[in-house]
Amino acid sequence: MQFDHDLQSPYADLFLRLRDLFLSFDEIHEVKNANQTSYKDSNGYAIVLMRVREDGLRLVFAQGAKLQSQYPFLRGEGKIVRHVLFHDGEEVDEKMLKEMIKESLVLTLEHKEMRTLRAQLKH
Repeated sequence: MQFDHDLQSPYADLFLRLRDLFLSFDEIHEVKNANQTSYKDSNGYAIVLMRVREDGLRLVFAQGAKLQSQYPFLRGEGKIVRHVLFHDGEEVDEKMLKEMIKESLVLTLEHKEMRTLRAQLKH
């Protein structure tokens, strides 16, 4: 499991701190798999994914492309996701991350509602 690997990494303390931050939201639950640890909303939609790599701890925001105008430091060129890479010893602005998570929860709910509406319009 990637979770176990992350706990054995040099980023374990940061990983656990961020994990606690994500799980402090009642709407978010943790899902572990072989590739990453995901934090999903109550409907099963991904909010953020976390994984340690050789170059640092990577947070991937599932609705990151929509967040990028508000948080221009997000990296990535994909159509949907964006990420933040934390390096060893780097400070983490937990207040800002909480705001990003809150915004991600809203964007994910909007995405779910739009999918539901489109499905209803097809019938």
